[in-house]
Amino acid sequence: MKKLLFIIPPYFNADDYLNKSRAAVLPAFTMPYGILSMESYLSARCRSTIDMQLLDLNITLQKLVDQRFEGEYAAVFAEEIRTRLRGFSAQFVGVSALFNSSNRYIQDIVKVCKDFDPAIITLAGGGLPSAAYKLMLESCPALDAICKGEGELPLRDLLDADDPWEIIRKHKSWIARDELAANKVPQHTFLENLDDIPPFDFKSINLDHYNNRSIDKQHSWRPKREMAIHTSRGCPFLCVFCSNPSLHGRDVRTMSIERVVADVRRMKEEFGMTVLLLEDDHFFNDKDRAKQILRELAALEIRVEFPNGVAVYAIDDEVAELFAKAGVSAVALAVESGSDHVLNNIIRKPLKKRLIRPAVEALRKFNVRSHVFIVIGLPGEQDEHRAETMQMLLDCGFDWVHVYLAMPIFGSRLYDICVEKGYIDPAALDELIETYEKKIGPHNGAQVVAKAWADPGFRQWLLEDGTAAIGSLGFGGRSGNHLVALENTPAVHNMVVCTLCSCYPWAVLGLPPLWYKSAPYRSRAVADPRGVLREFGVALPKSTEIQVWDSTAELRYLVVPMRPAGTEGWSEDKLADLVTRDSMIGTGLARRPEELP
Repeated sequence: MKKLLFIIPPYFNADDYLNKSRAAVLPAFTMPYGILSMESYLSARCRSTIDMQLLDLNITLQKLVDQRFEGEYAAVFAEEIRTRLRGFSAQFVGVSALFNSSNRYIQDIVKVCKDFDPAIITLAGGGLPSAAYKLMLESCPALDAICKGEGELPLRDLLDADDPWEIIRKHKSWIARDELAANKVPQHTFLENLDDIPPFDFKSINLDHYNNRSIDKQHSWRPKREMAIHTSRGCPFLCVFCSNPSLHGRDVRTMSIERVVADVRRMKEEFGMTVLLLEDDHFFNDKDRAKQILRELAALEIRVEFPNGVAVYAIDDEVAELFAKAGVSAVALAVESGSDHVLNNIIRKPLKKRLIRPAVEALRKFNVRSHVFIVIGLPGEQDEHRAETMQMLLDCGFDWVHVYLAMPIFGSRLYDICVEKGYIDPAALDELIETYEKKIGPHNGAQVVAKAWADPGFRQWLLEDGTAAIGSLGFGGRSGNHLVALENTPAVHNMVVCTLCSCYPWAVLGLPPLWYKSAPYRSRAVADPRGVLREFGVALPKSTEIQVWDSTAELRYLVVPMRPAGTEGWSEDKLADLVTRDSMIGTGLARRPEELP
């Protein structure tokens, strides 16, 4: 028997959630559909007897967040891996990673495995390794090989082989470190018929851990069981920010309609599924097929959502009515921009602005709420294009607007453009992120607060004209151009949120934490600020008034926390060590002197 352990690294930066004023809510994450697909396929199609297990470190991170853990999380992840290896004796470990954010964990994961047993063959696959195979093999000495693209067929061939290293070196989809010098370029091996993947048994996961991705929160009070399905793979488009082609290619392959309906009915009847998440990259590639699936789903009396977004140009009155009948209460629209120039010449998306409003009106006619995804910050986008987008948002009247900053994901055209134009140095990307997250931003804000504590004249200036006072210290610019300082007192506690998207004073606080951008924080901070603060570990007297400030593109806020007792006579540098990022958002308090290391 051959044993394969799949490991999924955290999708999020653990430091955003596991400090003394950590975030209360970890963003929702979806079930590991790709791993479930490979488990199902390999169990049925391998000639060899295969035993597989799955370790999702996102679940471990969730537990640490819930426990308000304050120790070394990397040690917890490592012990979780060693414990699983002691009980399972895996010969192969496969690390599955989608995006850049998982890169920081992969080297530690494979090193733990090699330290435990040097004979373990460590593998990586998914969007990130597929696109950045050279960088990852060079920077992760404990990583043996990478699979390009989909893993069902390459893993089947590897596990059935008498000599796995022979397959790694001969197979077109595998690449090992020593093959980099020979300039081997791994190629895709696609599974053409998705019906060849047997139905999942879901035995390797606890479905309760993947039950909070639904976007329509008007149903959040109801008991539910969310489950996901990918009825197709591939997308014919090449949107500038998308890395999908590096994993699934541009040719769309589908499940049969009969298979889709059978799988969904089984999810409902055997697992109690009440909310179906259709996670296709382009569900409406074949519009007739999509409409027939919706007609079939209508008979199952479940709710249906499209968390990855749907093509706007596919929506008309007929489709909107089918949505409503199929239990679609909210639809995420992949609009991205309200400028035809950006859509067609920068993103290269086959969408015209004139089609957006009729689609929203069709949805509204059948009581389907509209969420819209907007991406800003693309190279070549100008102020006038963003102004067009803002006007489009006002004209169309979406129910929810989700604004994202363009990020150069490995495998996307945007990443290639940024490298070619010298916007980023690939070798310095992690260092850049680390700098904004931990070095420049929060430290700047801490210096401002410390000076306000130590210098009454500066404190008064800061409260009267935050922009000028902060600028005098050399901080500001871009997102820090219009800053207002809010002073916490025993009578009033200030708390900052951006209810629209994630407006945030980067120049003094660095990158916004993921929880700041999450829908639960953005809504609950306004509706129940005292409850949210309690979840952050901040319990205020009932006599303390809580004021919530809504940050905007034009106006950002910096909270000046109360100075801790026992710090009289301290220098500004020493005071700055007491100031945390969360205390400057208002979701935390300054550290007490005894809490310093």
